[in-house]
Amino acid sequence: MGFEGFKKYVLFVGGGGNILGSVGIVVLMFLVCGDIIGRYVLSKPIVGAFEFTEFLMAGIIFIGFAYTQAQKAHLRIDLLSNRLPPNPRYFLHIFSLIVTFLFYALIAWRGAVGSWEAILLDEKTPGLVRIPYWPAKAVIPLGAVLLCLQILIDIAESLRERRVKE
Repeated sequence: MGFEGFKKYVLFVGGGGNILGSVGIVVLMFLVCGDIIGRYVLSKPIVGAFEFTEFLMAGIIFIGFAYTQAQKAHLRIDLLSNRLPPNPRYFLHIFSLIVTFLFYALIAWRGAVGSWEAILLDEKTPGLVRIPYWPAKAVIPLGAVLLCLQILIDIAESLRERRVKE
């Protein structure tokens, strides 16, 4: 598989993560609304709604990072970089991608360790509904790995564009 095939694959998986995150938002909305109606109108809250809400938030946040990066939709503060000449601006851009890659690679590594420990220890939420922690913990390194792959693609494309301009 060449670079373009790899890029399409990461975009496809990231787009799938984006769809899952969007579905998660809808599920979260119905869960919270149902819990509010159940709690205050029917005096019967949804058991485990708080735990499910926490788990959905982890998935919603992390699983869409790669797609957002591919669309160049992450927030950027370019107050300083816009005032720089083209060469320093380019190097600052590459440097920021590398730092971001290293940060999320660390999140992926530690998240994978944490999710594996949750599986081995059979960690579950306390309370009436005992939900295993590992699915929510596993989605964090998954999203971080996808983001790291997308950042590598962005770095390669930036280097390629730079080479073409010269």
